Order: sequence, then structure tokens, then C-alpha cells
Amino acid sequence: MSKTIARMVPALLVAAVAITGTTPVAADVVTSSIHIRGIVPTICNVRFGGAIANVEGNAINLGMMTQMCNDAAGYKVVLHTPAGLNNATFVYGTMRVPLSESGETVIIDTNSPNWSRTPAEIQLGGSEELPDNFALHIQAEPKGTIY
Repeated sequence: MSKTIARMVPALLVAAVAITGTTPVAADVVTSSIHIRGIVPTICNVRFGGAIANVEGNAINLGMMTQMCNDAAGYKVVLHTPAGLNNATFVYGTMRVPLSESGETVIIDTNSPNWSRTPAEIQLGGSEELPDNFALHIQAEPKGTIY
């Protein structure tokens, strides 16, 4: 046999075995999964869109209220107003919350995360007048673990 044929024989045998068809071996199906867990910072905030509130008749228009909290346990929103606002109501969207005469009112208390944007205003009761130094403070407080 020549050297060229001697080199070709092993390759031809491999090709012949492949062509004659060997029964493929069944492979076990392997499944796997990847679990990703992340911790993101807790963010809870609320704000009014207007820089200056407009007084229109017996209502103080606060503009659009944007609230956002990603705490899975939920959050509450507390509105601080001057004490003594008798019969005043905080209105956002379709919700109406009577304001506490003490000046601290929980206006939202929810057990889930949320993002929303709704119009907001304070409706004064009857002929009530605003205090000379009317100031509002609003804050969102997460209920769960803060990261």
C-alpha cells in the first residue's frame, strides 16, 4: 500500500461507520434554572406639582399630586396643615379625607406599592378663613424594611 492510501484508510473507516448509521444514544434531558435576587433601595415620595397653591373660592388647588413607593409592605402619606382647620377636607382624585383639627392627617394608608398622579385640593368648610401663614408639609412613610 502506498503511504497516501495508508493515511486515507482510517479516515474512510470513520466515514463508513458514520454513513452506515449507528444508533444514536438517547441523552438524558438536563434542565436547570437560574435564580436572581436583588435588593433595590426603598423609595417613597410624594409631591404636589404646583410650586404655588391657588386659592379658588373655598378650595386650595394644590395641582397634581404624584405619589410613588416601591415598598412591598405598603406606605402611608401624612399631610401636615395648620391646626384648627375645622370642616376642611383633602380631596385627591375621587377620594375625600377629612383633615384632623390637630394638623396631622394620614391621607393615604395602603399595604401595597403604588405609583399614581391625581389632582389634589383642600376644600375649606363654609366661611372658614385661611391662617395668615398657611403652610403644608407632606411626607410618605414606608411600612416595611428600608433598604
